[in-house]
Amino acid sequence: MKRKIGRKNYAWMKSELAFFEEEGTITHTQKDEMLAQYEVSRGVSLVRILVMVGALLLGAGIFLTRQIFNLGGSFGQAFLWWGIGSLPMAYVLKDKWLSIFATVLFLLYLDAENTGIGYFAVLITALLAGLLYWINEKTVASRLLLFFVNALSIAVLSVFLFKLSAFFPAYGHLAAFLLLFVAGFVMLRLPVQEAYREVMRLEGHLLHGLMGILLTFSSVWEGTVFGSHFNLAFSVVYFLLVLYFIKTGSLTNIFILCIFVLRFYLDFSYDFLPKSIVFIIGGLIFIGFGFYFEKQRKEGGNGHA
Repeated sequence: MKRKIGRKNYAWMKSELAFFEEEGTITHTQKDEMLAQYEVSRGVSLVRILVMVGALLLGAGIFLTRQIFNLGGSFGQAFLWWGIGSLPMAYVLKDKWLSIFATVLFLLYLDAENTGIGYFAVLITALLAGLLYWINEKTVASRLLLFFVNALSIAVLSVFLFKLSAFFPAYGHLAAFLLLFVAGFVMLRLPVQEAYREVMRLEGHLLHGLMGILLTFSSVWEGTVFGSHFNLAFSVVYFLLVLYFIKTGSLTNIFILCIFVLRFYLDFSYDFLPKSIVFIIGGLIFIGFGFYFEKQRKEGGNGHA
């Protein structure tokens, strides 16, 4: 798939390659082959803006129709239908922003419905996420859109797992946290093309980081066969795992380590230290990790998400 760049960047690259051709560094054929790997992205035109605004207004009309005629159904369903109405236009226009807008609407739908969402609605949203993956692959090939669609997929998986957890009061929530924790590592190893790999790494690390921090709380393990103090054993193992990821060049895990340290610092110090001292030291911890993060970013040329 061709890489999309701006018109000015394409013109600059074309002139540079022409210079190298004149110098004899590359041949005419090599120059054409390199240029063939790129495609000039379309600029924003007035017609394009008007069509996009029209598409947004036609989805938005669903809210007014429901209000005028006092139709039944939950408020969250309006977000679902608005998003569905935006998808055809997003595909026809090959516009990533409309696709992202639809994805955000589906996320709002899941949040608005919350625990009231049924399994059929979860299935519909999962299918819509799959459709968005297809639209991204066939039209815009956007890493930003992939980030949002991944977030939607994670949200769908979370809703599904926590709905199932209601059938297993003792272990349901723990199982949901652990499965999402593992899902983060799965995202790190998914066989995706190079252009999407950093996005998958970033969200994979963020997912296992969020779940990992939540699993360090004793209340998550309370009432299970592991016992409430098992969080300490998990915390030690996870701490070492985060250090390993940092050693391999993951900048995101420096942020995770900062949150990890701050979480235990507040847990152990908030009750017996003056509150002003607690926040001052916490601020110093963040500043220290900020300097370390910047140092790693500048010195670690092979650093990644």
